[in-house]
Amino acid sequence: GTDANGCTNSLQITVVVNPPFSVNAGSDMVFCGTPVTLNASSSIQGATYQWSNGGNTSTNTVSPANTTSYIVTAPRPEGCSYSDTVIVYVPSAFAGTGYNICRGGSIQLLGTLSQYPFAGTLQYSWSPSTGLNNPNLSNPVASPIVTTTYTLTITTPEGCQLSTTTSVVISPTPDIRLGSDFSIAPGSTIQLTPALLNVQAGRTIAWSYLGSNPNGSFNLTSIPNPIFTANSVTVPTTTMWVLTISNTNGCSGSDTIAITVDPSISGYVLSGRLLYDNASESPVNN
Repeated sequence: GTDANGCTNSLQITVVVNPPFSVNAGSDMVFCGTPVTLNASSSIQGATYQWSNGGNTSTNTVSPANTTSYIVTAPRPEGCSYSDTVIVYVPSAFAGTGYNICRGGSIQLLGTLSQYPFAGTLQYSWSPSTGLNNPNLSNPVASPIVTTTYTLTITTPEGCQLSTTTSVVISPTPDIRLGSDFSIAPGSTIQLTPALLNVQAGRTIAWSYLGSNPNGSFNLTSIPNPIFTANSVTVPTTTMWVLTISNTNGCSGSDTIAITVDPSISGYVLSGRLLYDNASESPVNN
């Protein structure tokens, strides 16, 4: 610049422009139980590194318990710093918290793998295969006849094997035995006494019949052992009666019995003259 007296002065400043700089924490990785090593790099030779978990070299070996983000920072002498992030995923297999079915029923299982965003085909294997339509699907249909615990193993393209278990419980299902079909005379009564297994307290009981015209009636239809009263009929009539019992868990069972009302077994009516085999034709022998 120039002052009032015409004197001039100058100052020279040197501006140093540093070359472009970057740091790379590497690609995201998956932890399968074996320690994994992270590798940082930068565009400047001799760069120093600081990791968010305390590491201070370009490599950083980790064994996370859960999916974790690691940040690497490369400081510059002039005060600038650059950073990058790498995520180490810890996948977890899940097969459900448990399933309940009635005896003779089925349910679809569902296996999933969380914390695994990578491409590739996952392999599924359920064991035992008993009761499964396909043990190599992620969602097989299970129809076991007894309570069964299944182990699901999921294999990733990297070779990671993640396992978990789930159970399919067979809930108590009513087992009803009404017995053999029978015949009864018109107007007669009989009490039914079915054999019952796996019937819970609070269950629901219902009697019904097949067809449009029953050949009798029960005194109560909300108990398992009602009294049946046959209608008056002139020809043999058969009705199929059904007992259905539903437990509080939603499982139900039923059995059917055929009751025939037959007038031919209602007894005989005698008519005519009764003769006694003695001289006085008396019912009392002398």
